[in-house]
This record gives sequence, structure tokens and C-alpha cells, in this order.
Amino acid sequence: MVEAGAAYRLFAGLRARVEYVGQDLEESINPGAEGGARHFIGPTASWQLLGDRLTVAAGPAFGLSDLSPRVLVRMALAYGF
Repeated sequence: MVEAGAAYRLFAGLRARVEYVGQDLEESINPGAEGGARHFIGPTASWQLLGDRLTVAAGPAFGLSDLSPRVLVRMALAYGF
């Protein structure tokens, strides 16, 4: 899996992001058990809480390849220590 993105700080604790996610990219060359590579792109919003140690992010993702679902929702929760 690979992920690339860019974020813009709107104000303290809130960021707007655009992200690309590629899954099972090795199957672009050699077909495997997962059925092929999938590519997604979409906007997300992320909130940083607890002194920037806790991040909550969510947003839609849109499939870019035939094997990808057309639309899905991505959510993430991360804690730095």
C-alpha cells in the first residue's frame, strides 16, 4: 500500500487534505490472489487534539480504477507517544 497527500492548515487543530492511496500495486505487473491493483483519491479533514498527539481524520475516497469501488469512506485514528 502506498499513500501520498498534501495538507493545508485551516486553523489550530483542523487541516484539509487531499490524498491518493494505491493498494496491491505489485499486481499491476503480476496478477495475484487479491484480484489486481486499486487506486483511490479524495479529500479528508483531520482534527488534532490533546496537544497534537491524537489525530482523527475522515473523508470520502473515489475509485480511479475499474477494480476499485466507486465511492467509499475513509476514517483514521492515530495517537503519537
